[in-house]
Parts: sequence; C-alpha cells; structure tokens
Amino acid sequence: MDLNRVRLVAKREWLTRLRQRSFQITTVVQVLFVAIGASVPTAIALFSDDDVAMADVLIVDGTGADIAERLAPYIVPGETAGFANGGDTIELIATELTADEARTQVDEGDAAAALIVSRADDEDLAFTYVSDSGDSDSTAQQLYAGAAGISFEDRLERGGIDQAEFEAASAAPVFTIEGRQAAGEVNGTDVSGARVGIAYFFTILMFMTIMLYGAWVATGVVEEKASRIMEIMINAATPRDLLAGKVLGIGLAGLTQLAPMLLTGGVVFALQKPIAEALGADSSALPNIDFGSLSVQGIGWFMVYFLLGFTLYAAMYAALGSLVSRQEEVNQAVSPMITVMFVGYFAAFFTMWTPDSLLARVLSIFPLTAPFVMISRVVISPPPAWEMALSVGLLAAALVVAILFAARVYRIGVLLYGQKPSWRALFGKTLEQTAR
Repeated sequence: MDLNRVRLVAKREWLTRLRQRSFQITTVVQVLFVAIGASVPTAIALFSDDDVAMADVLIVDGTGADIAERLAPYIVPGETAGFANGGDTIELIATELTADEARTQVDEGDAAAALIVSRADDEDLAFTYVSDSGDSDSTAQQLYAGAAGISFEDRLERGGIDQAEFEAASAAPVFTIEGRQAAGEVNGTDVSGARVGIAYFFTILMFMTIMLYGAWVATGVVEEKASRIMEIMINAATPRDLLAGKVLGIGLAGLTQLAPMLLTGGVVFALQKPIAEALGADSSALPNIDFGSLSVQGIGWFMVYFLLGFTLYAAMYAALGSLVSRQEEVNQAVSPMITVMFVGYFAAFFTMWTPDSLLARVLSIFPLTAPFVMISRVVISPPPAWEMALSVGLLAAALVVAILFAARVYRIGVLLYGQKPSWRALFGKTLEQTAR
C-alpha cells in the first residue's frame, strides 16, 4: 500500500464533500439543533419556576388550640410534596374571620381554600376543608395528614397522658438499610432518566452518522464506476489504495461535520448550571448529575467507537458498493449492512434500562453491535474497565479482518467492470491473483 497515494485519494474525497453546499448547510443546522438540545435541562429548570402555584389557606380556628402554628410542620414545599403534579406551595393564614366569611372568601377567589376547625360534641377536633372544587387535591391531603397528627396530640392532652413519655415509648426502632451493590453498578430500577435521555441521543447519533457516511462510501464507489473515473484511478493507484483513501477521506469529512457539533453540544451541556444561574433559573431543578464529567466521558468514548465502528462498516460498504455498477442497485447491495446495524441500534434501546444485564454485556462486546450498545452503557452505567478493553480490542481485531476481506472484494469488484461477480469469481484464486 502506497501511503502517498492513499493520502491523495483521501484528500480528494474530503475536499469534494467539504465544498458541497449541502454539506455546509447541514453542518450549521446540526450544530444549532445540538446546541438547542443540550439546553433542554436549563429550559426545563427555567420554566419550572413558573409552575409553582401558591395556595393561600385560611385557618378559622374556633378552638384556641393554635391550629395554624401546629399545622406548619406538616406542610412541605410543593416540589417535594410527593404528589403526581408536584402540589402547590401552601401558605397557612390564621384569620379572625367567621366560618361563613371564610367560605365567601373562597367563593370570590380571594383564597384557595379554608380550613374550619371546631370541636365536636365529644370534644374531639373537627376539621372542615372548603375549596372551590371540593376535590381531595394535594393541599387537602397535606392538611389531612396534619389534622390527624394534631387530633392525636389533642386526645393525649385531654386524656392526661404525658406526650413526651408516649413519644419515647412509641419511638420507631433503629432500622438501617445496607446495600451490597458494588460502587458504580446500576440495576434496572436505579437508572437515571436524564442519563437515558443522553444515551438515546448518542445512540441515535452513532447510528445516523455510521449509516450516512457509510452510504457515502458505497455511493461514491458506484459513482466512480458509472462515470468511468475508476478506469483512470485504477491506473494511478491500486484497488487497496483506493479503498483505504476513500474510507479515510470520508471518515475525515464525517469528523469535520461531527467535531463542531459535539464540541458545541458538549460545552453547552457542561455549562448547564452556570447558564441556569445566569438566566435566573433554579439550578436545583436540574438533574443531579455531573454535566462536565458526563460530557467529556460521553464525547470521548463516542469518538473512539465512531472511528472504529465507522471504519468497520465503511470497509464493508465500499466492498458491497464495488459489486454493483448502478446507483439503483446500491440499496439492495448494502441491505445486509443496514440490517446488522439495525440489530445493534434497537438492541441499544432494548438494554438501556438494564445496562448490566447479560444481554447488554454480550452485545456491547460483540464487534458489530458494540458501537451502539456500549456507548449507551458508558453514559448510563460505566462498565468495568476489562469489559471496555475487551470491547475495543475485539472491535479493532474485527476491523482488521473486515479491511482485509473488504480489500479483496473491492479488488475483485472494480476489476469485474460492468459484470455481476459470482461467489466463485469473488473467491476464485485465478482472478484474485490477477487483482493483486
């Protein structure tokens, strides 16, 4: 293999695509979309501030038992109330209004609700919750929990039972939960939704880039054969030089498009908390992850698996593209590669919520599916170092085998100009020796 000829072919492929207007426009649009997508956590935190609703609750206490003050410890902030909709932020307002006046305030919308407290015939506390809808909403549920605690305390006081002694006797036992899971391990129920979203992005990007740039390799080969340029190029370089140069050149074009996109997305994503604080958003609403570390880790491993995965599939795309002479036949020729890629693509989604399952570990090591499955595992739950090393090693070994096989098929394909090579022709010794 002549490295100078490989460099010339690669330079031609790279510059040809960089000069295309569609390539330039697509690159700019992709950078903008990635920047917007990386800002989603900040946007959610920014708008979440507007979702907090205040619920003014009038406390009409006809018992003199300081109900408003005793209820306060039972009220929790709306975002941590534990309800499906987060709940409202409740503000308790002790008032001297009568019960009817408080109901009027609720009817007129001056208060969200009212809690009317009185004593029943048996001297127990009685609570009446008044709201516009009359539903048992999150506010009513919190007030009910507080009312139950206060009623219990009131019965103890009226019964002459010392509350401190009762609390000491009914104190909860010491109950410690100890996990034996190794540090860094994640099971199916502990997977972070934010990390899964990021893994989705990297998996889709890996699939789209390998398929897109691999298709460029296949169509480029067919275009050269159809335009008769191949006859000129084959006299200036060997088929092996052409294959290596084409894969290298288109790979560089792909990196030229990916680099600004990943860099922009990585920087914007890593700066989520400073951006949120600068915009006045609540940074505590952001996912509890290290954005900077995840950006570096995700982008670094994405580049490793993209380079190895793209080269593996691009070599096969070039080999399959060399077997046909018309653009109409390209899709049919590369369909085996697309099928294999789809298997890895959907397998990555299937195993995201169980990243440490046996299926996920096998598929992340198997070379043809590793670029898709392993990148999602790295983001969600970084696997052990030996699995990463084995995955990269097997992928590199498969890459060498694929290049050698693809070079053989490519040589045969470009020499059988205008013919459809049979399996016998592809692996026959006579034609193979001629093609060297």
